[in-house]
Amino acid sequence: MQTPEERQRALAGTAIWIAVLFNLTCNGGGYVYQRRWKAYWLGALIAFLAALGSGSVAGAIAWARTPSVSFEDRATNFAWAALGTGSVGWLAVGFGSAIEAGITVQRLRRRLARQPEKVAVSESIPPSS
Repeated sequence: MQTPEERQRALAGTAIWIAVLFNLTCNGGGYVYQRRWKAYWLGALIAFLAALGSGSVAGAIAWARTPSVSFEDRATNFAWAALGTGSVGWLAVGFGSAIEAGITVQRLRRRLARQPEKVAVSESIPPSS
């Protein structure tokens, strides 16, 4: 198991462009690449709720506005509206996670660059004779 410092160094060593690309193409893929599991599961939950919430609201509006009395027509309009706006919510979460993944690595690299290298205790103390 890695120490928190080792995890930070590993995260700082990841390529920002790969994390951003993975998050844009498959939501959360950048978090898996960076081994940020908490961010991955939180992002997956937010993406699910964004797609479900926006799709349900748009579908309900389409259902209420449908002048047809046919149940099949109303259900079709609901499904198309939910699919369209649910996809928009999904894309918004993808863009947000891509930006966040890039900013996190950039901030961590800056913070690690400002920290002086730690010297091991055995190297700093001369052996006693």
